[in-house]
Formats: sequence, C-alpha cells, structure tokens
Amino acid sequence: MRSTASDRLSAELDRVYHVLRSGKLEGLAAASQALETELAQLDPADGAGLDLLRHKAQRNAACLEAAARGVRAARRRLTEIRMIESGSGTYDDKGRRDELPGLSIRLTQRL
Repeated sequence: MRSTASDRLSAELDRVYHVLRSGKLEGLAAASQALETELAQLDPADGAGLDLLRHKAQRNAACLEAAARGVRAARRRLTEIRMIESGSGTYDDKGRRDELPGLSIRLTQRL
C-alpha cells in the first residue's frame, strides 16, 4: 500500500509530538523541517484526513506552548539564582523576593 502525503504528514506530526514529549528539543529542528517538506506536498483538494491532521497540529501547538513556558521558567529561575549568588537578592520567610544590595551570598553544594 502506498502512503499518501496526508499519511506522511500525520506521521511527521506524531514525530514532532514525541520529540516535544521527550524533552529532547535538539531534535525539533530536523523534525520541523521534515514536517514542512511533507506539508508542501499535501494536496489541499484532498480532504481525507484533514480533521485528524488539524487535531494533531493543535495538539503539537499546545505542547510547543508548554515547552516554551517551561524554557522561560527555567531561564527566570537561573537568573534568580545568579542574582542571589551575586548578592543582589534573596527571599524572605514568606518566599517573597527581597533585594539586598551589597550583601554577597555564595551558594555551595552540600555533599
């Protein structure tokens, strides 16, 4: 049985989804390139399976948004840690950020 452009596009959408779910975002560029290649070969007149493709694309978009939020949160947290380590901030007993200019705090790892 010969695979259609719709079938190949569906498989690529699944591949992107699995890359996102695995957290191995370095594979996202190659998966996205293959997805674009298959998308270019899709015949817009072929309506078979378009609902499934739309559903998979929406699912992937939600995963991409979640991954982007996670990356942004990690970057914010790293910035906070660097600021605390450099002595420019800390947290009070209620977990609120508290700026302490001039105080140098060095984070150390406990073994």
